[in-house]
Amino acid sequence: MTRIVVDVPDSPESRRLLDQLSGLGARQRPARTLVTGGARSGKSSYAEALLGSFDHVDYIATSQRNPDDPEWMARIAAHVARRPKSWNTVETLDVAQVLSDDGSPALVDCLGVWLTRELDVTDAWQRPEQARPELQHRIDELATAVAGSPRRVVLVTNEVGSGVVPATQAGRTFRDWLGILNASVADACDEVLLCVAGRALSLPPRPGGPHGAGTDPQPKDAI
Repeated sequence: MTRIVVDVPDSPESRRLLDQLSGLGARQRPARTLVTGGARSGKSSYAEALLGSFDHVDYIATSQRNPDDPEWMARIAAHVARRPKSWNTVETLDVAQVLSDDGSPALVDCLGVWLTRELDVTDAWQRPEQARPELQHRIDELATAVAGSPRRVVLVTNEVGSGVVPATQAGRTFRDWLGILNASVADACDEVLLCVAGRALSLPPRPGGPHGAGTDPQPKDAI
């Protein structure tokens, strides 16, 4: 079967066309979108707007609540307040499992926090080389879940590494693994958007990149 990606408007005519294609054996696959950007770039608001027409969305929050950090709790409260009340919040680290289950469109916010927690779980901060196989496996598992999800999926991630080389080992570990994570998930998505000043730029596909999981766990330009 030949695979093509076509964007169609949300209209009765388009729905009839899709029904006709389904009658010919075509399979419709929900779109996957990765939204990346720097701090305060508007990426989370833009990602939420992409699903604004849906009454029911599973908002997959990867962060942990910390009552001892009032600033962090205030940030979480602000995110919750601006989302539609009909959206369902799922607080979990097992994003791959949630995306593998059928259900409402899903918004994952954010992969940077997910990675930080996975670095904690695998003890990659203190044992980077020993943790490498397990961490790569978890990233591949997530990217595979994104590629095969039966849902409409929007993921938010952070863009780092455009500035100076981090002064600490922990900073360099996070930067390198976030680059690997972003590339793996981007390969599993239909579109990748870069947010700058609240505007989104559509990024072209990676030349020769697979539509699925897996990247070199040691980028040649990593320092």
